[in-house]
Amino acid sequence: MDGGLRTIYTNNIHVISVRGAGHYVPISRPAQALQVVRNFLNGFSYDNCLRMVNLGAAPLLPMYSYLNPSTSRRDADEIKNLPGLTFVPNFKQYSGYLNGSDKHRLHYWLVQAPSQFVAAPLLLWLNGGPGSSSVWGMLTENGPFRPNRDGKTLYENVYSWNRFADVLYLEAPHNVGYSYSTQADDNAYTDDQTADENYNALKDFFSIYPEYMGREFFVTGESYGGVYIPTLSRRLLQGIFTQELPINFKGIAIGNGELTTKYQVNSVIFQLYTYGLVGKTEYDALTSRCCAGVNDTTKCDFYTPYIYFDYLGNYHPKDGADPWNGYAKTREVTSSFSFQILGIVNDQVWNSLNDPYNVYQDCYQTYLDNNTTIPAPTTSTSPYVNTVSSDSLNGFPCWCDQAAAVYMNQPEVRRALHIPDSVQPWIVSNPTLNTLYYNRSYFEMDDELKFILTNYFYKTNNMHMLIYNGDTDQVCNHLGDQWLIEEVAANLSLTINGPNRSFQAVQKRRAWFYEIQYSYQPTLAGYEKIFQNNLHLVTVKGSGHLVPMDRPRVALQMIYNFVFNRSLSLVIPISTAPTALKPEYTGMGTCSETSYPSASPLPAILMPTAFAMLDDIVEEEEVLLNTDPANLTDKALADMITNLPGLTFNVSFRQFSGYLTSTDYPSDHLFYWFMESQNDPVNDPVVLWLNGGPGCSSLGGLLEELGPFHNNNDNGTTLFENIYSWNKRANVLFLEAPVGVGFSYTDTPASYHWSDDTTADNNAQAIKYFFEQVFPSYKHNEFFVTGESYAGVYGPTLSERLVKMIDAGVLDLNFKGMAIGNGILSEYLQTNSEVALQYGRGFNGIDDWNQLSLDCTAGMSNPIYFDYSSSSNTTCTKYLDYFLGTFDEAIIDPYNVYQDCFLTPRRITGRKLLKTAGRRRQALQRRRDAVIDALNATQAPQPLFTDNRAYSWSDSTDAFRGFPCFNDDNMQTYLNRPEVITAIHAKLLHRREWTDCS
Repeated sequence: MDGGLRTIYTNNIHVISVRGAGHYVPISRPAQALQVVRNFLNGFSYDNCLRMVNLGAAPLLPMYSYLNPSTSRRDADEIKNLPGLTFVPNFKQYSGYLNGSDKHRLHYWLVQAPSQFVAAPLLLWLNGGPGSSSVWGMLTENGPFRPNRDGKTLYENVYSWNRFADVLYLEAPHNVGYSYSTQADDNAYTDDQTADENYNALKDFFSIYPEYMGREFFVTGESYGGVYIPTLSRRLLQGIFTQELPINFKGIAIGNGELTTKYQVNSVIFQLYTYGLVGKTEYDALTSRCCAGVNDTTKCDFYTPYIYFDYLGNYHPKDGADPWNGYAKTREVTSSFSFQILGIVNDQVWNSLNDPYNVYQDCYQTYLDNNTTIPAPTTSTSPYVNTVSSDSLNGFPCWCDQAAAVYMNQPEVRRALHIPDSVQPWIVSNPTLNTLYYNRSYFEMDDELKFILTNYFYKTNNMHMLIYNGDTDQVCNHLGDQWLIEEVAANLSLTINGPNRSFQAVQKRRAWFYEIQYSYQPTLAGYEKIFQNNLHLVTVKGSGHLVPMDRPRVALQMIYNFVFNRSLSLVIPISTAPTALKPEYTGMGTCSETSYPSASPLPAILMPTAFAMLDDIVEEEEVLLNTDPANLTDKALADMITNLPGLTFNVSFRQFSGYLTSTDYPSDHLFYWFMESQNDPVNDPVVLWLNGGPGCSSLGGLLEELGPFHNNNDNGTTLFENIYSWNKRANVLFLEAPVGVGFSYTDTPASYHWSDDTTADNNAQAIKYFFEQVFPSYKHNEFFVTGESYAGVYGPTLSERLVKMIDAGVLDLNFKGMAIGNGILSEYLQTNSEVALQYGRGFNGIDDWNQLSLDCTAGMSNPIYFDYSSSSNTTCTKYLDYFLGTFDEAIIDPYNVYQDCFLTPRRITGRKLLKTAGRRRQALQRRRDAVIDALNATQAPQPLFTDNRAYSWSDSTDAFRGFPCFNDDNMQTYLNRPEVITAIHAKLLHRREWTDCS
């Protein structure tokens, strides 16, 4: 090869040209430069090549492995064998370091989609904080595996986002997770620095994996990712424009993003009120002081005049602000200071015992401190009793952080991930970085979002943006983000009615639905509004801050359909079937004893095997009941239950059932079921329980809510123990009323007049008969009237009659109190309050709220407290019907709007009518029935190690393995069994079968 020209003059003057070299020859032609210098120094001919020179590089020190050439970096970063995996993955994964700057090495973990997904899209995932690890998001949210409670093994997440995409998890900035700096005490952090270094890391990534340059690329994340993602996206768009990084950037997805400080503060106060975390007195006191002249207090600005947010992420009072609204520096404050803005923002959100990231997530076995005496764990032998938490994931949200940290810091895991020994231990989030060092500068993200949405490449490449929020998060709540996005859309004139500039149809806010497959009924997943420029504003019902953890099924459908630009409600063509366990994790033990297994020392829900349940059924006669006849009247003795079919455990208390027929109403026969206390029946109080309707049986309360046994999901065959039964500390009386409900009946149905007063009179005389004729030994025990729903009418009207009878001396009763749960106490206030409640909880949007306020109040009064039922304005009435109707059409279970049953077959109608009779929902859809065939998967022999996937439950959103989905039908089947009817001394008169509601 011609290296250049040479001329040699006398006196050893050599003139050499190096072909192709520039001013800095060793830079542009390093090999030729070395050959020239070596030959010049040794007096050799310049044609003498470098064959005798060792050109092999010395091995790099481990901490500098990132300097490997790109072709070898990919090979070096491949994870060959990840410790603790309990299944064989069908995808490749890589872990190593990317160059964020000349001194910052950012750890990445790439998990690819299964091999059948050719040219899968690439998703970047960024967690927030600032200071939180994106690998934490991988291990607890949307990655392909999650840590078991032992911190040593990983179970499969069948709802992983790498089921269809290659997902890149980047730990940023430096000193987050396994990312590090080569400089000691490097504690300088800013938002712009993070964005720049994330951009540099992506450039490095695409140089290692150039096949991704043409793939569709999405930037996704959550929380403070609301800052990371837009700032990074701006730089990516600029890099595409300059051709520095010509990637196929297709979209952005931000979950529960920290997009606005102002609107988060302003919205969270109203939201706390609608979630019941701030009372009416406190809310009204605050708004009356801070919102003078503002009729709609949802629009009150609590932020701008009173407080500010510093660069370390702390709220402070503004100088000169009204001191009543300012922040008290000491605890010695007047009572009014408890209603301060900062008191609500800080104390109610961050310093309460609620989980601010999910107000409905409770962890029952978390202790306050290390000195707390740990009581014996509460246990149950039933899979339908959860002693651990309020989630469906076997308490995973309660212990996953600790388990992830234990796993990630195992030496063999660090080696598998190619982490240098000098790098710090891995933690979920770096609190020091967050609170002391990170300099925040983006408090309102509207300008960044507007830049992206109007960018030329964004529009010409048909990019799309998804802003999604779990609606039970208080930290980055859905209202605050909604208000900011609405403002951005308004400023850019992205109206939903104007001409559409992109291929995606623009739509008003409406419900979207989750569906496993077309054979199952869809369930409400949340709401979606689509603006021009492919801007999607979405809520995820029932989820908190961490949507892929809280609602994994729904999150996977959402992100898949967003990435492929489909309707969010479409069923996704992805299998979520689990992979078989490795042989070493199977056959390690079994729970196949011939009875329900003893409680595990771990707070895990155990599933009895099918064989154990069959053995229990065969041995029903051996179940023991307390049939002690002492101190009983003849009537009570005749009503004693001596053999209750289906019991799977021995019962220590006496129970009675039959009819209460008073002398005042001899034709009316009210069925009762009375169970004595498991504690001290002689001295414990007597509690009457009434269900509502009107027309619903109190036996529903017994077998579904507070009674000592509930139905298994076995077609009404067996009963499991409810360890939280109210008869643990009280004697409980369940009364079916009025006549015609359940087993209660009248001899004169043709002439019987049903009314609230008739029901109250009948109930009062039945109680009198109960204490005087059947159980006189209990009449001096404390007595309480309790119930729910329409018992908001039954309870007070009965209590009034009992008090009058006591005052008149015709009833000797130690009446001590009344308790009403979720009672119908005011029809018109229920409707009026529901308007604000639906808006605050995300079931209606700001457009509907503003329109309803305009039509009904004309901006002259507060729509939160407006009396919509008294409005004579037909426009108001029409829009109110629409406002409430959109909720009715989408919500299947109005008794728990966050309860979803995913395995309800289409065209199958449940048996229980919705129990809001007397309200607009009386004739709506029957409560869903559930065919939970997935139970079969958990009836195989169980291994000794705790595989959390087997104990988690994804077929409904409750913590009880679908009990709320199947309980109605199993209860009805059970109570219609002839042997059960005989055992409880019941009759079926004037009806073909017992039903929960009549």
